[in-house]
Amino acid sequence: MKVVSPLNPAEPLTDLSSWRAAFVAIDKKQCHWKEGRSACSLARFFLSGRGEAEIVSSLNSIFSDDAVECLDRGEIECLCPFDTYRNPRRQDMGIWGRTKKGHRFFVGVEAKVDEPFSDDTLGSVYEKARKTKIEKPKSHALDRLNGLCDWFGVMPDDEMVRSFRYQLFHFTKGTADVMDVDIRVMLLLTFRTSEYDTGKGEGNAADWKAFLNRFFVPVAGGYRLNIDKCPSQVFAVEKVVDQLAREEHKR
Repeated sequence: MKVVSPLNPAEPLTDLSSWRAAFVAIDKKQCHWKEGRSACSLARFFLSGRGEAEIVSSLNSIFSDDAVECLDRGEIECLCPFDTYRNPRRQDMGIWGRTKKGHRFFVGVEAKVDEPFSDDTLGSVYEKARKTKIEKPKSHALDRLNGLCDWFGVMPDDEMVRSFRYQLFHFTKGTADVMDVDIRVMLLLTFRTSEYDTGKGEGNAADWKAFLNRFFVPVAGGYRLNIDKCPSQVFAVEKVVDQLAREEHKR
């Protein structure tokens, strides 16, 4: 599979140096690229040769009577609009491929070590958006939030969902809205590197599981989105990669 940057889709990322340069050109913050953290670990995962095979295995576990034919292309920092407003969902990586039965699929990748699913919850974003609407009436922050909640079939002030991490809402909607594919998959990649903090990691796992239990139903190998306004097939699966950075340093 060829992995590229959206800034230069004709040039594949073939080593850590080119991947880092591409990431920093988009992210603009050198501090977000650090050994043992998510961005660098994602790069090492694919450059090591492990990434493609392990992702295919994860996908095959949820495709039941079908299987992956190939992964065609990967794009880092992949933009996935989930409404008509600015600042679309940014996947850590987007992957396009085909199954043996000819179905096209998209995988939205969220890479973590122990970084949280944003510090914001749905409730905190709602309160900020309400305040912003008063101070700046032309702001669309509240419109975006209300549209997202309407799609999920919840109210933004519902105590049952206020504590859910906001990132998980746009991760889901951004993946579900990808065009020209038959199957969409949310893939959470958790890298247990030497930087991994068990307490933070367990907190992430609890946030992920609570969200899935509310909006998805269990299926073989993962979960399937269960929302009336989303008739397409959207799956969620997690892959844990142990001690990747440490292993790669030994090579």
